[in-house]
Amino acid sequence: MTFLQYRSVIKITLFLSSVLASTVSFSSLAAIKTHSESAELKVEYAAATSRYESDYFSQFSPQNAKDILDKIPGTATILRDIDDGDPARGFGSGGDQILINGKRLSGKMNGIVAELSRVQAKNVRYVELIRGTVAELDVQSEGLIINVVLYGDPISSTIWNTRIDYITGLAPLASGGISHSGSNEQLKYSLAYEYQVEPDKFIASETLTDNEHNVVETNQFDTTDKWSSNNLSASIAYDFSTTSALRINSAYKFINATERKPIYRQYHGRMLIHNDKHLEDNHYSKKEQDWEIGGDFTYKFKELGKFKVIFIANKSDGNNFNSQKNQLNTGIPIRTFQFDEDAITREKILRISLSKVLNQQHSLDAGLELAINNVDGVATFTQFDNKDELSIESSNIQENRYQAFVNHNFIISPRLNLQTSLVSEWSEVALTTDYKMLFNSEIPQVSQLALNRDFSYLKPRINLRYDHTNNDQLRFNIEKKVSQLDLTDFLPEFNEEQARLEPTNPQLLPEQSWVISLTYEHTFSDDQGSIGIMALHENITDHLTEIKLGNGSGTGNVMDAKKYAINLEATLRLSSIGLINTVINGIYHFEESDFTDPFTQLNRQINDKEKHLWSFELKHDAIELGLAYGFRVFSSSATLYNRREYTSNFKPDIDAEAFIEYTINPTLKLRLNASELLQARAERKRVRYIDEIGNSEIMQYEIRQQENPRYFSLELRGQF
Repeated sequence: MTFLQYRSVIKITLFLSSVLASTVSFSSLAAIKTHSESAELKVEYAAATSRYESDYFSQFSPQNAKDILDKIPGTATILRDIDDGDPARGFGSGGDQILINGKRLSGKMNGIVAELSRVQAKNVRYVELIRGTVAELDVQSEGLIINVVLYGDPISSTIWNTRIDYITGLAPLASGGISHSGSNEQLKYSLAYEYQVEPDKFIASETLTDNEHNVVETNQFDTTDKWSSNNLSASIAYDFSTTSALRINSAYKFINATERKPIYRQYHGRMLIHNDKHLEDNHYSKKEQDWEIGGDFTYKFKELGKFKVIFIANKSDGNNFNSQKNQLNTGIPIRTFQFDEDAITREKILRISLSKVLNQQHSLDAGLELAINNVDGVATFTQFDNKDELSIESSNIQENRYQAFVNHNFIISPRLNLQTSLVSEWSEVALTTDYKMLFNSEIPQVSQLALNRDFSYLKPRINLRYDHTNNDQLRFNIEKKVSQLDLTDFLPEFNEEQARLEPTNPQLLPEQSWVISLTYEHTFSDDQGSIGIMALHENITDHLTEIKLGNGSGTGNVMDAKKYAINLEATLRLSSIGLINTVINGIYHFEESDFTDPFTQLNRQINDKEKHLWSFELKHDAIELGLAYGFRVFSSSATLYNRREYTSNFKPDIDAEAFIEYTINPTLKLRLNASELLQARAERKRVRYIDEIGNSEIMQYEIRQQENPRYFSLELRGQF
């Protein structure tokens, strides 16, 4: 055994010890109360939970569980954001804000929104909106959790859809899918296939001026993308008895993406190339195969409580290829560079937990989690010029992440709930790279790196929920958070704009922060909506941002940063003014952030964080006509970004999206979606320096006006 393996065994032993200690504490505390062996939490959560029965959502003729959530006020933001961004490594205690039968989905490729689309509406018993923390949930949240509860014996069903996507200026693309679910006594199963497409088009014009504001270059961008994916998924669930159950999920996905980005450049007033025209033709392609298998097993002990195991294993094998050719006037196209990258990522997760209701006030949840992540990659960069340059890097990264956690829920009174948590997390990252650079036939330059990094953190959390009345709730949360490092930040990044590989930073540290938030939420009587305000303060250490690395820039740590935020959200029904089944939703988010920029040493806003963000949404159901329609308008303030050689300011304009849906009959629906209705217009301003910003003169100013054509999709959905 290696030293690292011995150390891992020791830490796993500590894991098991913590679980044993938790188990003993369960039994000891249970012994104090003579009636605790069969104790269950019996408390009316007051403002904490709203429940929607099937007689509420059946009036809208929903086909699947996602249709149901679309008709419940307050869920729009979660549905829109739930599948955005990359999932974290491991499970952690946060998890999705949408649960099915009180459980998180034991899968990552199989997104929760896709899973909801495969659950037929007639199999949904009711939906709970849970505000704040309550006992015996798979996840922790200081906001809203949606719990979709299904009938025990689902009805066999088949759901299908066919769809046409169209962007102005591109040919329409067809897609579709079919899923079937059923049951046979204790066995429940589902099978699904879906072909997805996503075309895209980007148009921009750019003007470059020198430091005296003389025009030196104008550029035209006309980018077209096509992304497609074949998806297969299957799941089975088996109830062995009333005390034990098993679920298995599996998925396979093949992704194919292509992009052509021609840039038409024209130079003005420069010696030798006066008014010359230059075509920079960029091509990009991506092929990727992903598979995943996951599941969970639960067993309810008579005395110890509920034992649960969740596991996932997945793999992604992908290739990215970039190439560029330049053509001056009507001359012969000349190759400039090409970048070829093969990467394989793997993840294995095992999470074990034991939860116990001790009495009517106390419950405990403790467990362990192990996540092993691997990234293997080979990147080849070829620069074609008078002295051809070939760079090859092969890399291997492995991260072993361990986590032990204990959560205690204390119902102080029917209106006051306290939840405390402690997570001990440690990880080991092993990195090896082999970098070679060759110039024609010269002796190659070779650089090798072997690095082992260890991280260890304690993450406490305290959440207090107070239901002042059945309609008013206060939530206070204080929590220590530690970010996950992006493992690819340890690898060279290809800078397409500068046609170079950016250097890596092997000394990266996770970002740590203390987050304090206070939320007040009022729900109106008779399900007429809700309004909430949250104030947040975040104190950050080892802030991750762009720093100088060698002759370029990349991700690195600086000292401290701070965030202050206020979030307002309101959902209102308009039935009081005669507009039946009409709901509006408004969001306003303000965030002030501050850190010392490593390039200029000035205090400024954190990279890519907007100060203001807002949206307004309206939905109406004309049930008697079988129609539903709605729209959303939104925008945000500018975001800032600094790299070694430039400062950047990006400001989007107001944009809008809308839909209209017609129920042909209870089993058939037609829906038209439209997005980027105002063409997603935005302006990007850059000030580019001769060398490093703050230490050199301005070389040029760049102003880009950009937009995306309108996007339409027409979908026909049915069930039988």
